[in-house]
Amino acid sequence: MAYVDELLGIATGQNNANGRLYFSIFYKVKDDAFKSAALYWEQYVKRMEKFNPVQDVFLRFEVLTESEFKQAWLQVQGVAKAKRLQVAAANLLTHASKQSNGKDGLEFKGSASENGTLEVAEIRTLPRLPWVKNSYLILSGCNTGIVGTRGWCPAQVFSQTQKVHTLGQQGYAYFSKKWEQYVEKGAADTGIYLWAYKHRRNAEYLGIGSAEVRLKAKLFRAPL
Repeated sequence: MAYVDELLGIATGQNNANGRLYFSIFYKVKDDAFKSAALYWEQYVKRMEKFNPVQDVFLRFEVLTESEFKQAWLQVQGVAKAKRLQVAAANLLTHASKQSNGKDGLEFKGSASENGTLEVAEIRTLPRLPWVKNSYLILSGCNTGIVGTRGWCPAQVFSQTQKVHTLGQQGYAYFSKKWEQYVEKGAADTGIYLWAYKHRRNAEYLGIGSAEVRLKAKLFRAPL
């Protein structure tokens, strides 16, 4: 299992004298699927990055609306500033949409005051976090790494505005019990991944193969 094999040899999670900050923001649903995938990624990061609970901090946020997402982002910024930490890695596990009318992006529950979509202009106005050199951000939502006819994609915009290496999905994302191949999760499964696989809608587009393999994410490198 290697979440960041798409980073092409980039050394991640470099040490900071005051410790490192990691975080996940995940969408709230009844079966806790997004939460389960976020917690499993957290376990992986803590193991692979040799997480030090004395110096390092891992934040997690469950959100339902755009406002809650933006507030979580501001909380990350606040903790980083207060504790003098740099962000080493993060994962946004949400729904996402891909359209051609400019009204797409990360998706949340709508309300009378919000349309439920964190659109490109809103992504660009998120405060820039203090990312450590060669840190990375994962966007686990559907099609977050596909530019297509819209001329942009969420992963690209996050990379440009946050100046962080960003991974986006090159297809619709599904919850799977295995990393390299899609295996449907059961109701009681908690060790799950959220990623794009050659499954269902992706298979219809790419052609059905003998194995529902994982699709490689699209890497948008941090601008110099």
